[in-house]
Amino acid sequence: MIVGTIFLGAFGAFFAASKARYAASFGLSGRKYWIAFAATLGTMMTLVTIGMLIDKSSRVVMTPASLENAIVTESDFRDSDGTAAVVEAASCAAANVDDDGTGTYRCLIDFKDGDRVSYQVTVDSRGNWVTDNGD
Repeated sequence: MIVGTIFLGAFGAFFAASKARYAASFGLSGRKYWIAFAATLGTMMTLVTIGMLIDKSSRVVMTPASLENAIVTESDFRDSDGTAAVVEAASCAAANVDDDGTGTYRCLIDFKDGDRVSYQVTVDSRGNWVTDNGD
């Protein structure tokens, strides 16, 4: 019955009812089956809720300022000859962004060699970001 509730959730009530009726046919109480059902379902619901809260709290919330910082400190841009292009500054604005910061941004990136390039930057729910080829 507990296994049935674990796999079937609220439908475990059918198992509890069946077992309670079977016990009643022998003049015994079926209360323990209902208690087992309620305890199992309650535990499952609690664990699912905790899991959802942990998942939500572990998501990275991106902001334009944090994306700008990431571009300056983490980027790996290359010149046409393959040498590293050093980023001096970045200025980003949300273009199509959800509440958690996932989506697309438009960023103007200043390189140490004086180049200034506009990029579309896409951010995923883990805070990872990628740029297009630049304009």
